[in-house]
Amino acid sequence: MSQFSSKAQVYSYRRFSSLEQEMGGSVKRQEEYAQGIAEKYGLEINEELVMTDRGLSGFHAEHKKKGALGVFLNLVEKGKVQPGSVLIVESLDRLSREQPFVAQATMYDLINADITIITATDNKVLNKETIAKSPIETMLFSILESVRAHNESLRKQGFSIDFIHQQIQEHLSGNVSDVAGAIPFWISRKPTSHKKIKGGFELNDKTAVVREILDLYESGNGLRQISRELKKKGIKAPKGGAVWGVSTLSSILSNPSLCGRKEFEVNYLENGKKTTEKYSLDNYFPALVLEEEFEQLQAKRKRKASAGRGNRGENVHFLTDYGNRRSVCSECGKSVTTQTQKQKNRSRRRLHCSKHKETEDCCKSIVQDYLEDAFLVSVARHIDHNLINQDEDSSSQISVEESLAEIDIALENVMDMRLLVTDSKMKIKLNANYKELEAKKEALLKKNGEHKKYQISEEEIKAFIGRVEAARVFENSEDRLFIKSILELCIRKISVRMNPLPLDYYGYKNIYGNILVNVIDVEFYSERQLSIFVSSEKDDSCLLFTRIDDEFADDSRGSYTKEQLEYWNEHGFEALVEKLGIDLDDTDNPADNTWFGRDLAEAFAAMFVEKMIDD
Repeated sequence: MSQFSSKAQVYSYRRFSSLEQEMGGSVKRQEEYAQGIAEKYGLEINEELVMTDRGLSGFHAEHKKKGALGVFLNLVEKGKVQPGSVLIVESLDRLSREQPFVAQATMYDLINADITIITATDNKVLNKETIAKSPIETMLFSILESVRAHNESLRKQGFSIDFIHQQIQEHLSGNVSDVAGAIPFWISRKPTSHKKIKGGFELNDKTAVVREILDLYESGNGLRQISRELKKKGIKAPKGGAVWGVSTLSSILSNPSLCGRKEFEVNYLENGKKTTEKYSLDNYFPALVLEEEFEQLQAKRKRKASAGRGNRGENVHFLTDYGNRRSVCSECGKSVTTQTQKQKNRSRRRLHCSKHKETEDCCKSIVQDYLEDAFLVSVARHIDHNLINQDEDSSSQISVEESLAEIDIALENVMDMRLLVTDSKMKIKLNANYKELEAKKEALLKKNGEHKKYQISEEEIKAFIGRVEAARVFENSEDRLFIKSILELCIRKISVRMNPLPLDYYGYKNIYGNILVNVIDVEFYSERQLSIFVSSEKDDSCLLFTRIDDEFADDSRGSYTKEQLEYWNEHGFEALVEKLGIDLDDTDNPADNTWFGRDLAEAFAAMFVEKMIDD
């Protein structure tokens, strides 16, 4: 009989893959086996070194990925487990039910690290010594045991996969089905006379909580705000906790079960290779929202998620904090950040290039205050104005815009494949796909055009202009948060040129005496693009003008097209005014001048408001 050092560390490992096994005494049985082996060899099990993996499959290696055995193997690999230690298991299949060559590799890694494995059911001792004495017998035993365990799991897998396929067919045939697995906490299985009889699903008393979460989110609340609101109302989380986790709320809002859809994957081994089947079953659960409403919700969440928090503590910044590199330095493409500096009578903000902060080889930091103010008053007149009206649901518009972006990517991919493919049949198929995508895009563009019709009144315009003016005050967090929440849904990217350059660099040397300027380029989800020119004079920094693409000339909203700016540069400002047919003395309209810089403020404001009211 093998002898072991009295100082040897003794580990005991037990695993079971289902709740039924635990209730059936699997833990107790494995514990008794381990204790019997310890007594036989004069070993003492340290209870602190007993490892248990509950409900983790040895066939799918879950116990290695997220279980105690995985931690143990990692410690062995790093040399943190003392050589000469003993690992007691009920049988080798507790270590692994993976493919035999994988299971063998796990066992030999342990043995090679001078760990002795003892199997309790058949009293086998596996270490370097026993392998050296009886290499064929020992290795043959371990191989046969690995093959037996793996084949047994394959057989069980076959039963499981057949059952799932059968249930999928039942559902597609219009019958009640249940492919098993976890279900959302607001849905319950209908009781039946026998567990093998499928009764379908029904909404339970948690439905009201989910509806409230949806309403709070649609009202503009973030996940943390929703969590605080639910706690304030004393509504418990699904597992009984007082606080709803942000990840829990996020998983609820993204769960296709909301619209009755079940999405899942079936993974199984076939001829030694992993096979994955993806399924999406409509009308599987009772729905809380329509499918279109769910897709709109996901489009809005996608845009909000890429925007980040939108504020840092009490400070709300308009040029930064959009997340996912949506606000960048135009020189290096790295993100820009804001640093708030408390001074005696005010707060001053500085804009930093993140690359320069690390390597000092890009743009130095600059004062942000005047840039942000110019950005706000310029961008505010070019946003999607449907979002101003908080009573109107903008989800449909956002969903269409996100779908258009995805189709553009798909069209590029198909175009690239058409250039690479030589097979004539494949080319025909790709051409058909391209035409189909173009047709979808045309329909979405038409739908998007319908969304672009302004649905706000003159009073709402004036109220929004008032909030823009109020948001210019840095300490006014309430109005700044409101404006920022709209900007997050409108703006795809902001690029700031932090190094000042003369207007001549942009082709306008005769405008404003060719002074130095910083430029902010803004790209909207609506495809509108805007360049904001701001003087960089230390004592007289202000908005000079904004430039918009020529294609939006009919809806410039107080900005200049490239053609108009070139005319101004060549012929002067008065000539431009005359060309545009604008009467600068007509200032009867009381529209707020905060929409514009010092040029053409009253005239353009009047035109802008009248146009919006007419539309």
